[in-house]
Amino acid sequence: MNKKIFGGVAIFAIAMLLAGPVLAAEFKGGESVSFRQGETVADNLYAAGGNLTAEGSVEGDFLAVGGTILFTGRVTNDAAIAGGTLSLLGEVGGDLRAAGGNISLGGPVGGELIVAGGQISASSRCLVEKSATFAGGTVSFDGETKGKLEIRGGEVVVNGKVGGELFVQADKLTIGKDAVISGNLNYESPDEALIEQGSQISGEINFKKTERGGGSEGRDFAWGAMVGGWFVRLLIMLVLGLLLFFVFKRGTAELVKRNLAEFGWQLLRGLVIMIVVPIASVIAAVTIIGLPIAGVFMLLYAMFWILAGAIAGMTVGSLACKMIWKKEIELDWKIVAGGITAYCLITAIPYLGWIFAAVFCLTAFGGWWNFLYERAMKER
Repeated sequence: MNKKIFGGVAIFAIAMLLAGPVLAAEFKGGESVSFRQGETVADNLYAAGGNLTAEGSVEGDFLAVGGTILFTGRVTNDAAIAGGTLSLLGEVGGDLRAAGGNISLGGPVGGELIVAGGQISASSRCLVEKSATFAGGTVSFDGETKGKLEIRGGEVVVNGKVGGELFVQADKLTIGKDAVISGNLNYESPDEALIEQGSQISGEINFKKTERGGGSEGRDFAWGAMVGGWFVRLLIMLVLGLLLFFVFKRGTAELVKRNLAEFGWQLLRGLVIMIVVPIASVIAAVTIIGLPIAGVFMLLYAMFWILAGAIAGMTVGSLACKMIWKKEIELDWKIVAGGITAYCLITAIPYLGWIFAAVFCLTAFGGWWNFLYERAMKER
């Protein structure tokens, strides 16, 4: 097979793999979103709203972002959920990743469980087939894991069953009377843990004393740096996006519309340019004449990636409006700001959010280069 044809087929295959989670999906959004019991989505489901209730079945992956989320349904594959108050009581066949302010867990998880939040509570109905990881201010675990359990928090209470090793880093640790730990208990804290009578620990107990407040300050710094970095990134993208919209309103609206209309092709262009430009720049930089050209291309390359994030946010906002109102909505500053904010929220979700963001960013990247190329050709 011709190398060029083979390369094109390989890139197209990668593009389709990345685009699949987004294109083969159902979208639900609005101030109040309900996915009722008895409803079934055969593909992936992406939902966003102020108040979100999910009681139905999702045969693919489930991604949800909202203020208050109640999940009592069933997801066949993975789920990624983020919001203010989360009540996650349904069944997840694959991995579950959640982030929020107050999180309640009370359903079976077929894969791994990763949770980060302010207050986290896992009831006895939270059954995890693999390992579980928690990070939060207050963490209470009454559930069961078949694998290891890792918790980092301020005040931690473990009163459930752990099939493997238990590692805890906390200011205060309590092992409840109903706790059953099959492996070792390794913990770091300013004080020794309160281990109530009746608890069962099959392995060794290893205690590492830490300075009071040291672990808490470190966690606070890490969380503060992460949240601060997210807000700085959001602010930069909002400024760039609104600047693009108000200064080049017609061109920006046309670019976003093209990205939605030619999503697959723009994604393919983005992938090709992402690979080709750095390679071409390295080859050009070998010669003295080509070095300045390579420098200019790499500078444009970096600038376009920054702008692609803002354009990706606008595309997300326009797509959400189209899904909600079932018609084309003219791009305005509210869609720009809301879309960029939603895009940044989605990128904060591990794994599934990163794939979603990468697809839209590559699409915006390809669309941006193609848009400028067509404009340049018209000027000739």
